[in-house]
Amino acid sequence: MGLASGSMDLQSEGSAQVRWRRFLWFFGVLELLFRPAIGLLLPVDLAGDEAYYWEWGQHLDWGYFSKPPGIAWLMALADWAGGGSAAGIRITASILGAAGAWCVVLTARRCFNTDVAILAGLAWLLTPANCALHLLLTIDAPLVFFWSLSLWAVVEWMARSGKSWFHAVALAFGIAGGVLSKQMMLIFFPLLLAALITDRSLRPLLRRPQLWVAAVAGHSGLLPPLFWNAGNNWITLQHTMHHFESAAPTFGRRVARFFEFLGAEAGLVTPVLFCLILTSGVVVIRRWKVVESWVRLFWWMSFPSMAAMLALTWRQRVNPNWPAVFLVGGTLMAAGWFGRRRSEPALPTGAGGSGEPRRDWLRLAVRVSAAFTAVTYITMILLTSGLVRFPGMDPSARIRGWSGLADDIAARVNSHIEAGTVREPHFWVTISHRFLTSEMAFYLDGNPRVYRFSPEPDILRSQHDLWANPSVLTGQDAIIVVQGPPANLPEAMRDYFENLEILEIIENPERRKKWRTLSLFHGSNLQYWPQKDLLNARHQ
Repeated sequence: MGLASGSMDLQSEGSAQVRWRRFLWFFGVLELLFRPAIGLLLPVDLAGDEAYYWEWGQHLDWGYFSKPPGIAWLMALADWAGGGSAAGIRITASILGAAGAWCVVLTARRCFNTDVAILAGLAWLLTPANCALHLLLTIDAPLVFFWSLSLWAVVEWMARSGKSWFHAVALAFGIAGGVLSKQMMLIFFPLLLAALITDRSLRPLLRRPQLWVAAVAGHSGLLPPLFWNAGNNWITLQHTMHHFESAAPTFGRRVARFFEFLGAEAGLVTPVLFCLILTSGVVVIRRWKVVESWVRLFWWMSFPSMAAMLALTWRQRVNPNWPAVFLVGGTLMAAGWFGRRRSEPALPTGAGGSGEPRRDWLRLAVRVSAAFTAVTYITMILLTSGLVRFPGMDPSARIRGWSGLADDIAARVNSHIEAGTVREPHFWVTISHRFLTSEMAFYLDGNPRVYRFSPEPDILRSQHDLWANPSVLTGQDAIIVVQGPPANLPEAMRDYFENLEILEIIENPERRKKWRTLSLFHGSNLQYWPQKDLLNARHQ
């Protein structure tokens, strides 16, 4: 019996190693080949936020209007590495997505057995959220990477009884990179402390110096944005607090926002996985004393914050990407709980069970996630290739058409230059949303500086309001792009130029509704440009 049992154990271990090698091959093909290829081959443009952050990278600083400087620094690096092309930005997003996913896989591998780790890794990899993380270089891409890296470093540090300086340094690096990426990272260490304080078996780790050195070193990432904000009227803090200003909604609106948030999160990680996250979060509370320390850690790193955001929907709208980092811990928590349930034998017939195996919810989550991911990529390919159209309901519309729009504007201006109605040189001004301003700056030949005009001198709406305005360009001509009909041009602007006249109205019904009509004006001989009082201006 002993020899037979030992032989079975060796066979089981060998099978686990085979399954792990197969998973590694799948991970490599998906993350290192397929997803980068999708990012490079899909005919998509930069999203509005991507172009906006790219423009930040052209004006490097210690801080910015709404976010810490990390995304600007990253954009500058991607722009340099990619030679000023969108490909460099796409590849950077894919690298961050793959690195973050690998951290999640390693964390699951450390905490659970091979089968559960594989299922946890697949469940996280094959979600629509990861499709977006690998494609779009917005603040969520570096944030999720640094959060995942920090979580892996914490788990490895804890597994070594808090004695590993290497993993403490990795934790410090992850926290520093996270707080330089987005304010949400500031909650990581308080949640970690809560997990250590409430778990008797983990409480001795609070006495380890590595923890506190990592905390201090990691949060030193706050120094650049704090330094910048001190000299800019704490505008980033004002912007952050602005997210929590909300008029009292009606009861019906509260209910709608609650289910809108649930639906958005279920769409990001699929309904099955999201249900497993919520279910395991509630069950862990009830079974707190019997679940593993790892599962309790992941509960702290996910469920309380997600529950708080659900509650917040009764006060205001919550953006779907706000809880993105909590979905990482939530997936690991669900894998830990349902993986444990999966490994338990079925109850025998007559003892409260039917003798059948338990429903394998983790495998179901993986299958559904795989189906959602396949549908996401197929839909993206069909929409971006023009084979399928959903006017007004096309989610890919935000990342298509910008380069064509810039080309159209440039071609029309060039025709006026050839006709002699516009002289060179000229500078560019937009009266529009910040997205159009930044997209033109990226897609116009030579990446010219594009100024955004805001008629309210006492209101700050974007980073464009903090940069130098065209007041130093007196005597030059301007091309002014107005979003909408000519009537949207502020009358006050006519006083800024010696002469201001309409060139033409651009109509294109194929574009998104808000960009279908643009009005081109030519301003001759700039006389002056109004200055904003940055110290007394208010955020809106």
